[in-house]
Amino acid sequence: MHSTELKQQIAQCDEVIAQCLKDLAQAPEDGSAADDIEQWLERLNQTIAEREPLLQAALATELGQDEAWLRQQQQHINELKRQATTQLMTQQNRLGGYRKGRRQVKQYQQIEAGIA
Repeated sequence: MHSTELKQQIAQCDEVIAQCLKDLAQAPEDGSAADDIEQWLERLNQTIAEREPLLQAALATELGQDEAWLRQQQQHINELKRQATTQLMTQQNRLGGYRKGRRQVKQYQQIEAGIA
């Protein structure tokens, strides 16, 4: 595969990844977008998996010898990792709130039923 094609495909993957991260960041916190969030996460994982072999193939072309391009890719990967970590923490906080809420509901149901 030619380096220009690889650059274009990597750029397309980057656009999809950026859009998924943006969608996740803008998801409502009320849980109404749970199905959408699952789809975005699945698409994000799939696109990251598609991007990796493209980068490997690019290393075998003249791009692999271009230090500026390699540095740019490393910086981009680090930025994606930072964004993904932020989203992971946000989703974990949301899930923690959901679990706490479910636990409280269960406790109230047990009290009403005379169990607790």
